Amino acid sequence: ENAEDVGLFGGKGEFNATLLSYSIRYSRERMVASRAIRESEARLRHVIEKNSDSMVVLDREGIIRFANPASERILGMPTVDLVGRPFDFPLDTGENIELTISWSGDRPIYVEMRVVEIDWQGEPAYLASLRDITPRKKMEALLRASERLLKFAMEQAPIPVVVASVPDLMITRVNTAAKELSIDQWDERSAHPLARFYDHWPLYSPDGSVLEYDQLPLTRAIFSGEFTKNREMCI
Repeated sequence: ENAEDVGLFGGKGEFNATLLSYSIRYSRERMVASRAIRESEARLRHVIEKNSDSMVVLDREGIIRFANPASERILGMPTVDLVGRPFDFPLDTGENIELTISWSGDRPIYVEMRVVEIDWQGEPAYLASLRDITPRKKMEALLRASERLLKFAMEQAPIPVVVASVPDLMITRVNTAAKELSIDQWDERSAHPLARFYDHWPLYSPDGSVLEYDQLPLTRAIFSGEFTKNREMCI
């Protein structure tokens, strides 16, 4: 009866060997494909669990279906409590976005998040990766503070100060005392060749000999790392 139900016998009750062969092959292919999917998901789960970044799997409605152990510190609760909760961040695939996560009484955590589309348990899903960039953000803040301090110190210095980049010898900053020596207006929005400064300010040794461009303290510092201190020059 079962064979007739699935159409393994023809209209005259003849056994259809071709159809049986096709059915067996189709069932075998489904089993192989299903096993491959399970193995792929197991490998993906292993990668997610061992990753040092916070990684969460979400369904199309943005509900967390799986979270790795690293998510506990970033998202502020055990993984067993995360599952089933809505993910309260934008699911923009293909772009890195920076987020600030702050829990009650804790300092904010800065993260970089990237979302990609995946298949999870045979269904379309999202994989969100959240990397803690708090140390980097703190370093950037320190660099900005140092930059402001350097700029203030330069402006307050009574002597001309010139800052040039390496290795192209482009002047990126001069202080007020240096500007007062220039015969031209210096646009701080763009860099200028150091040679242009030398055209404005030819330097001389105390004995009256002209200092060549490659003998300037700044060029020697850039090209050879030579440190010059308390050297007398004339403009």
